[in-house]
Amino acid sequence: MKSYTEIRLLPHNPRYTRSIEIDLLNINYGLNYDIYENIKKLLQYEGEWDDLLDLLEQLMLGYNAAMDQIFILEGKDQFFYSIEGNRRIMCMYLITEFDKYKTILENFSHKKNYSKVIKILQLPEKPNFNKLNVTEVPLADVKHEDEIWKIIYTRHAGENKGKRSWSRLKYFYDLKDMFFKYKKNKFENKEIKQKLSYRFNKSIKSLDTDLNNAVWVIDIVETYNKDKKDINKININGNSESISALELARSAIKIEYNDELKTLSKLFNIAVTVEKMRS
Repeated sequence: MKSYTEIRLLPHNPRYTRSIEIDLLNINYGLNYDIYENIKKLLQYEGEWDDLLDLLEQLMLGYNAAMDQIFILEGKDQFFYSIEGNRRIMCMYLITEFDKYKTILENFSHKKNYSKVIKILQLPEKPNFNKLNVTEVPLADVKHEDEIWKIIYTRHAGENKGKRSWSRLKYFYDLKDMFFKYKKNKFENKEIKQKLSYRFNKSIKSLDTDLNNAVWVIDIVETYNKDKKDINKININGNSESISALELARSAIKIEYNDELKTLSKLFNIAVTVEKMRS
């Protein structure tokens, strides 16, 4: 059992940080940890706070270990960090210590559901988050960080009230980063796909499709971003619906040519394979 106050938010959160930039086996923030900055960063990726509102409403009914499933591990600095469930831990801090963090929330007063969120946080009766049944990942038993990443990616493949889906584009970059990391270590493509299948908890067939889509989508996004100012660039943590539409464009968009309706792939002979992925 852990109190929410014993669990730190993970500063380099997998939600908005490419996985290759996160060393889960050597977390060590010590006195450099800043909960205010971590909460602010998480709130920046909450859209109009629809999902945040759902999550707060759920947690106001109390912590449910079966639904909320928080995973933690002990860092090199002897502090416990949430590797899965950061938004839930953040909400517990906001619910229990609203006065302490309300100045951070005021920076987001333009959000559609801001007033509804504040109304919930101002309720006098608060649930108790001092005895949380959480799952600790014992690092001594972890042979490779892929074992931890499998937990994280599995959690974000299902449905849960208040869950906020990760960016599809970020997932593609994670695939690309890990593909070339294994490639650099002289693994063959077949072995790489087996390792990625384990890490992302996906079948080889599904992973193969995602890798090919990653080649197509990342190439287009980076071509588009090349000459754009930062404010106009496609954000890696941006709209997943737009990226999903781009995935389907090769086969979904059809153009009439020489009295025949052809997909983009057939019309322009677009052959996308992981072998064409650029590092």
